[in-house]
Amino acid sequence: MSYETAPVTRLVATHCCMCGKPLCDAKSLELGIGPICRKTVLKDNLVVSFDAQSVIMKALELGIDDARLTDRLLGEDQAEAARKAANWLLYYASANIEDVGTVCKVAHLLGLLGLKAVAKKLIGDRIPYLETEAKVVRASVSYSEVFNGYARKIGGSFDRATKTWVFPVENRSLVVQTLHMAYEAKLVGVDAEVFSADLTAEFQQDWQVAMIALSQPSKKASIRVVKAGDLLKVSSPFNQEFIAAAKDLGGRWGAAEKTWNIPSKNGELLKNVLRNCYKSELIQYV
Repeated sequence: MSYETAPVTRLVATHCCMCGKPLCDAKSLELGIGPICRKTVLKDNLVVSFDAQSVIMKALELGIDDARLTDRLLGEDQAEAARKAANWLLYYASANIEDVGTVCKVAHLLGLLGLKAVAKKLIGDRIPYLETEAKVVRASVSYSEVFNGYARKIGGSFDRATKTWVFPVENRSLVVQTLHMAYEAKLVGVDAEVFSADLTAEFQQDWQVAMIALSQPSKKASIRVVKAGDLLKVSSPFNQEFIAAAKDLGGRWGAAEKTWNIPSKNGELLKNVLRNCYKSELIQYV
């Protein structure tokens, strides 16, 4: 029986939450992260501006209800509170290293503390990871022939310097859908946050329609939905059925931009309306 497999050590964090190597000293066991990863990952990443109550509420929402985390977050000095909370979260992730869902929840909370680089490193290759920049989105993924094949169809190119796939920001929704389909993953890391999406038959149908449309180079998205504040601005071909439905959703015609402006609270209803009215047309969400 080895140190790592002894029954008693299963009750504590025995592997580094970053690199997965066994932890062999007391301090590393206490923190859940080894000395090398502490130096390379945690260096210069802490910020001192975060809302402790928001982090606590999000932890409860994610099912991480532990007084030890709450006590650390409510310290008087924010820098010290962030350090102690981050250390406890890393230990928690290490103790649950085989549970991808738990690790992703920890990454979300680390992001709220300002440790986005740590959150991204923690997720690593466990799940696809997406970052949004000004004009592009970057996808950090493990190798997949399926994803590579579809990535180029949605405007992707591989950046060898950063080892990421780069896409036009307007194709973000298609990138997310492609990540889910190619990796059959219900979890995707996005800007140090995590959301889930079930691979329902409806979801798969939407993705397949998009792929068919994109396989035709001459065809561009004929319907565009842009979120602007509390409104969703819809650019679409004339359709009497859609006009009637848009009015029912509280929409108003914007003559200047030639868009139907619909309250964003009706976003899910709008998605169903567009699907029913325009059938196989490619819909682009920005």
